[in-house]
Amino acid sequence: MSENLKFGDKDINEKCRRLHLLFNEMKPHHFTKEEINNLGFDNGVYIIFEEGEAGHEMKRIVRVGTHRKLHNLKKRLNQHRRNSGSSVFRRKIGCAILNKNDPNDLDIELWYNKKYNKIEKKKLKAIRNDVTQHIIKNTTFVAFNVNGTSKDEKGTQFWESKIIATIAICSECLSSDNWLGKYIPEKYGELNKVKEFGMWLSDEIDSPILNDNEIIELEKIVKQSVERYE
Repeated sequence: MSENLKFGDKDINEKCRRLHLLFNEMKPHHFTKEEINNLGFDNGVYIIFEEGEAGHEMKRIVRVGTHRKLHNLKKRLNQHRRNSGSSVFRRKIGCAILNKNDPNDLDIELWYNKKYNKIEKKKLKAIRNDVTQHIIKNTTFVAFNVNGTSKDEKGTQFWESKIIATIAICSECLSSDNWLGKYIPEKYGELNKVKEFGMWLSDEIDSPILNDNEIIELEKIVKQSVERYE
């Protein structure tokens, strides 16, 4: 990130407010198979909100994500919804739930390292169910269509990283005192970014933020997607 950018910069805060306004005005979806599969497109970026979290007097964005392979948006969203070892989102939530229940639970280490076969089957099933229930009951998402996934050619990965970085440095949309992400175990350095930046994310935090022209372009992309698919 450029040295002239500082946490709490008014310009950055305003860009973050515009992002929240943009995505809060979209139709929210729940993490159900039906709502995910009924999305009208297969390539895009998704934005997740969480119950009880507010920013800029709106629903606060707690995660931004996409997919690496073409036509994989719905598959990726469904991976978050069900028991998938490939969902880092689920992995982080599971760590927080386990640590909140018992900081001395040895299964936190196994869950974090994806050694699921070493966790007692009944308990593993319960952990997975708790994660699923948290996502289904406490989160919603919106998504917009982007053609292509390339980070270099303004595909899904480009917009994902820019949105994440812009939100991360804003000082006006912080996590609440009761946010589940604050229970991420201290010893996992990679995951401490979740608590620090108030999002279920560790990557792309330090990417370049949206410039003035890019945020205008993004607003147009989202508007076109809404007009076509909602």
